[in-house]
Amino acid sequence: MHPNSRRNFLVSVGALAGTAALLPGAAIPEPMTQQDWDMSWLDRLTGKHKQVFDFSNLEIGLLVVKNWYDAWETVYRLKHPDVNAVIGIGGHAFPVNAGDDLYRKF
Repeated sequence: MHPNSRRNFLVSVGALAGTAALLPGAAIPEPMTQQDWDMSWLDRLTGKHKQVFDFSNLEIGLLVVKNWYDAWETVYRLKHPDVNAVIGIGGHAFPVNAGDDLYRKF
């Protein structure tokens, strides 16, 4: 098995997690329940076609989302509310999501 293979990585992570659980005093956290998260916003996504996008690259940014919407409209003549997109913004793209107050503060 190649030392940098995906399988080797998963085996190592599993072994590490198992070892950590066996340490004296190691507390096993309670699993999160649906009540721990406010997922009510998902109920507002009523379109038949839904997609989640990871927006962490400023170079391509919202172009991917726009192309996705344009394809649905051009090929199937579908628009919002039949088509819904959720965009997760993070990493190098975070400044796009920051408001004026945050820019003034930092």
